[in-house]
Amino acid sequence: MLRLRFSASDLGRVRLRGTLGPLAETLLALQTVGQALGARDAGPYGEWRRRVLARLPSVAAAARSLPSGTAAGLYAYLGPSATVEQAMVALSRSRSMGPREHGPANRLAALLAVGYESGIAPHWPAMRAHLDAEYASRARVLVEGGIDRLFGTLHPGLSWSPPVLELRGSPADPVVEHDLAGRGLDVVPAVFCHGVPEIFLPPGGQAVLIYPAGAGPATTPRADADRAVPDGLADLLGQTRAAVLAALAGGGTTGEVARKLRISPAGASQHATVLRRAGLILSTRRGNSVLHTLTPLGSALLNGP
Repeated sequence: MLRLRFSASDLGRVRLRGTLGPLAETLLALQTVGQALGARDAGPYGEWRRRVLARLPSVAAAARSLPSGTAAGLYAYLGPSATVEQAMVALSRSRSMGPREHGPANRLAALLAVGYESGIAPHWPAMRAHLDAEYASRARVLVEGGIDRLFGTLHPGLSWSPPVLELRGSPADPVVEHDLAGRGLDVVPAVFCHGVPEIFLPPGGQAVLIYPAGAGPATTPRADADRAVPDGLADLLGQTRAAVLAALAGGGTTGEVARKLRISPAGASQHATVLRRAGLILSTRRGNSVLHTLTPLGSALLNGP
């Protein structure tokens, strides 16, 4: 059990952030894929893990072989703004170290490259939009209800009794108290944080609370153009608009939807506008493209009870 103690200064320095970036998500994903196979694969990460392991069956064993704390230590050392490329450079510098450090660093470097390219990079734009939506939702909670409502609704594994935020663990776990010492707390969602939140407490650095953002675009199968549209949904929205919603189950740009469904870009844009106004999708500009992802309401409507 971990207890974070807040001063008045700490409460004024609670910051919401949209994402820790691809490096942190890759490290969390490696932690997920390295867990023992079994009942967990029925959860939100099961399909993603099966897809990754089908392509790279050695990844799980390699991830489990890393010494405990290796990934967390790398993240704490590099800081929250580090990129995957910076992590690779830092790991390459370990070649000047002895063999004890060199071996784990080599394995982690290889896993980072594979994990990022196969599990994160193809989905990152859609993941980012999903995290942006989560951030916006939590920001509204903070503005309307303050710190009490934010901490009170963030996750059932957290208990807020001012001035202490408690992360529950096993009854056998020792109680560890940490004074935030005026630095405050960053609160950040992550697609690959699962089960309970995680707290990073780098020595002398910024405390970070990572909480599950829920299943996102990387963890669910990307929709195919010929995905069956439920009859009731087509009756409600119209066949083409329902097909657009189904095509966005894994996220996609306006152009991608138009190509999938063989409709004009203008038509795809018009349907996306209606779906966005109805609260069924979130649209985020990325350069010259607009990326669309389902909101929880859109996902519930598409997938049914």
